[in-house]
Amino acid sequence: MHPAECLTGGPSDMFSARGRAGCSLSLVALGALVAGSSSSTAEAAPPPSPNALVGVSPDQWAARQGTSLGLLVKRASAGTCERLRISVDGKSRVVSNPSFPFTFEIAPSDPLYPTRSGKIDVAIEGLSAACTGRVTTAFMFDTTPRPTRPAPTAPSGPGASGGGAAAGGGGAAGNLPSNTPKATGKLASMLVPDGSFAEDDPQKLRVHGAGACRLDLAITRVDAGAPGRKTWSVGPLVLDGGAHLFNGTHFDTLAEGSYSAEAVGKDGCAGTATIDFKVTAKNTAKLVKGQPKIALEKKPISGPAFLRTKDSNILFSVTLPQSVLDEPSAGCCELEYGYKNVYGVWEVYGGGPVQDSSFGGAIKTGNAVVYKSVSGFREGAEWRVRVRAFKYKTGFEWSDWLEFKVDQN
Repeated sequence: MHPAECLTGGPSDMFSARGRAGCSLSLVALGALVAGSSSSTAEAAPPPSPNALVGVSPDQWAARQGTSLGLLVKRASAGTCERLRISVDGKSRVVSNPSFPFTFEIAPSDPLYPTRSGKIDVAIEGLSAACTGRVTTAFMFDTTPRPTRPAPTAPSGPGASGGGAAAGGGGAAGNLPSNTPKATGKLASMLVPDGSFAEDDPQKLRVHGAGACRLDLAITRVDAGAPGRKTWSVGPLVLDGGAHLFNGTHFDTLAEGSYSAEAVGKDGCAGTATIDFKVTAKNTAKLVKGQPKIALEKKPISGPAFLRTKDSNILFSVTLPQSVLDEPSAGCCELEYGYKNVYGVWEVYGGGPVQDSSFGGAIKTGNAVVYKSVSGFREGAEWRVRVRAFKYKTGFEWSDWLEFKVDQN
């Protein structure tokens, strides 16, 4: 809420963080920001040694059972070193004579392959003078195999139209391929993956069922003196294995309070699911203004999409504003990916935003260029990504969405 609204009484919206009580806290936070604005800029860290490991990133931030996993390991300079230890969820292996940048693939038959669902920690450690330091990352893993989905084929001929259900709540493509499955599944249940979430956390619900569904999502605030109900049209979403609903994509950001959510299948989809949950107070005590930028460093070699067999990788360029560079101990970066499902509806990839240390160089220089394998973007042909800095108890602004296309051929 703007300070003037705290003093004069601004508009109220029970579904908005701006609308809830707590102006005194807002003014305290504002005072802290003003007081901290005169602090001196932290001294820049010295550049890493040429032999130091500087980052590791997975080719998939949310992987399922049965898919090969890739890790990209970077050293401050190109070349080779004698030995490198790779640890995945507590299991490790020593690799000899890796050449940097080094790509390490973990097949489903590999003993290092994860055997449980959840967050999988990865650590890379240099074991020789030519390969020093330790870098870490993590990704989400689901032991449930990815549901089999028919590969869409574009309608042929001018004016040709595909069959299938029209999508809502995200803007589906006008013509769907004729082999797109109908959204006539059954909704079974809904849950809050982490039990609750904070006002400034990624806010997510998860729905389960069979097949694909369009649904109406209604969320009611049940706190005394703050009644209210709002409904969003969502989907179609594929429910096999569960589908996440996120704030900003499927529903508005919710303020601190108690809520009841109800999802009702429609347009041929059956079933109803409900869940009660709480939104807790903000985790952050400070907000750093200034929007970062993310762009494509290079365009696709040919056509509008990055091809797995031609481009191999996508180069992303991230630029941070001076306000982030001046913030002591800030990290880079947190990324959120989204893709259009087979119905042309945006979904959030994986479990939501993830921290990717491979962009960490942007904190030192203001800019970093990082490449990601085209083969990691398997869930759809149209993607988007946004980025922001991160720091404990500190909030940062998101960049605008960057949209791009991929082709696994």
